[in-house]
Amino acid sequence: LSGFNLQPTLISGFGDEVELGRIGEIKKSAAVVMRVRVHGTPTRGADIHWRGIALTTFDGRRWYTEHQEPIVSTPDNQGWYPAGEVPPQMSVDQIRNYRERARNYQFPMSRELNYAVLLEPMASDAIFVAGTRTRLRGSFSHGVDRAGRPMRGSYLSVDRTGSVVNPFHNYTRLLYEGQTSYRDFPPETLRKAPQEIPAEFRGLYLQLPSLDPRVAQLARSITARATTQYDRAMAIQYYLQTQFGYTLEQPNPSPDDPLAHFLFERKKGHCEYFATAMTVMLRTLDIPARYVTGFLPGEFNSVGSDYIVRASDAHSWVEVYFPDFGWITFDPTPPAAGAPESFFGRIAMYWDWVELTWNDWVINFDFIHQAAMAQNFQRASREWSDRAGNKLRRWQHWSVEMMLAAQARLSSAAFFVPFGLAAILVTVFALRGAAIRRYLAMRWGLHFSAKEKWTPQLATLHYEEMLRLLARRGLQKSPGQTPLEFAASLATPQLAGPVAEFTGLYQASRFGARPAESHAFSERLGRIRTLLRSPRSKYASTR
Repeated sequence: LSGFNLQPTLISGFGDEVELGRIGEIKKSAAVVMRVRVHGTPTRGADIHWRGIALTTFDGRRWYTEHQEPIVSTPDNQGWYPAGEVPPQMSVDQIRNYRERARNYQFPMSRELNYAVLLEPMASDAIFVAGTRTRLRGSFSHGVDRAGRPMRGSYLSVDRTGSVVNPFHNYTRLLYEGQTSYRDFPPETLRKAPQEIPAEFRGLYLQLPSLDPRVAQLARSITARATTQYDRAMAIQYYLQTQFGYTLEQPNPSPDDPLAHFLFERKKGHCEYFATAMTVMLRTLDIPARYVTGFLPGEFNSVGSDYIVRASDAHSWVEVYFPDFGWITFDPTPPAAGAPESFFGRIAMYWDWVELTWNDWVINFDFIHQAAMAQNFQRASREWSDRAGNKLRRWQHWSVEMMLAAQARLSSAAFFVPFGLAAILVTVFALRGAAIRRYLAMRWGLHFSAKEKWTPQLATLHYEEMLRLLARRGLQKSPGQTPLEFAASLATPQLAGPVAEFTGLYQASRFGARPAESHAFSERLGRIRTLLRSPRSKYASTR
């Protein structure tokens, strides 16, 4: 294993409590946190926020989530852990009102994102996912009961914010896959969201500490012209993105009121301050919002077709609740300038691909890979079978069409077949007429002249037939040889004898006064034919 970085990269700051400034310290590290491979088109992962922990309560300096009973998520018979957020409870009247409002909505089609994550060791138990409507599969308990099944007793914890936690800790590398279902709601649809807020959300997502009065005044000033919750959220996001600067430097000394200092004095900071400012200002306007930590998509490695997510990609953003549509992501932090790709950066991508492949298929080869290989084989087999079936059906369809077309032509032209056959016979006789006549005459002489003396013509035809049989075995008679000289030139005694006898009968019938009986010709020609059916090499040599 020499040459591979197997030392754990312990990253903290993704627990149930985050103090302002903590994410900024993490972003100064270039350590690899995780690698992500998005199935299908890799560019679908370019805008993903890898969601870690959502926090609900702000005390002026830190975000945290008060104690709550988590939801235990256990795997199904295929190893999938449901990890979606539990929707708020709705009364019968609320359900009826929602159905009436839904008639005026334009819901986009639901889309699915499939991905695989190789997570480095972390000082946090957070499992990073794409969105809140997701399910996961992996060896979170660092063991398997049998191939394709997690270890007995394995489970995940999901809280009411949709945050997923691994109770078995992320102290070793974790390999897991996820499936997320989501919709991209257009602005005109979100603008139709009602103002009614679930009662259980008011105390949780509208909580505020004692604030500088200027914060609420600024929020009202920014959104003075906005008429919907969506437009108010967009106005605050745009204001923070355009009127403030980005920096990782921490204020020194630390101010007593970090939020007010950021908004009204320093006017620059990193993602924590932007996300906190937007969340708090939205809550002053009675719009439910929560603070979320996680990672940006990272750097796409075109060599391995995966995303390299580093500690420097740590990020905070905002989720805003829209009744009837759920939580929508907003990111008020100005985009940071990306570093240009260099030669050494390209080399680093190749090395990262080698390390990813080693970890993925050697160190972490487990039931996920077994299932993936089985699924790929099954998919390939099914595709091959489908293609073969489609080709067979197309060939059958074409054959039927050709037969029907031929039948239609034959029905419309009654004299087509006789004239066609006659044309074929005329052509054949024009090209091979002489050979055909000789062959027919020979066959006639063999079958209908068994008791008669052979005429010189029949003897000549059968002698030519013998020469044709010998020539097919490489025993060619030269024009200068007499029949007897050719018979004497054959090197094989078994063949030379019958050929010499047949030649004598031919000469007697062709030039002598006493023609031979037809059965004598037939007998010797049959013997020659039988001998020639033996291996060719046995009779290939001549003197």
